[in-house]
Parts: sequence; C-alpha cells; structure tokens
Amino acid sequence: MFFKRLAVGAADPKFAAKLQTLVDEYEGEAARAERSLETRATPTVPNSPAE
Repeated sequence: MFFKRLAVGAADPKFAAKLQTLVDEYEGEAARAERSLETRATPTVPNSPAE
C-alpha cells in the first residue's frame, strides 16, 4: 500500500518537487560523509614529498 501511495504521489508535481528536495539533501549529506571518510583514511606523514 505504501509503495502504491508513493507512486501515485510521485505523479503530482508538487509532491515530486518535495521528494527531489529530499533527494538533493540526502545526496549532499552522503557526498560530505564520503569526503570526510576519504580525508580520515589518508594519513599524512610529516615532511613527506606529498606536503
């Protein structure tokens, strides 16, 4: 029943716009979290050529 409601609601432009706002928000959070994990996973070595 939930998925049927979601499918019907997605056909409504106002509802779809609200869903897109949530999608953008979640994707932004996921991208920030991924960058944060990448930053923590890369150890820095003092006086290394990479610096």
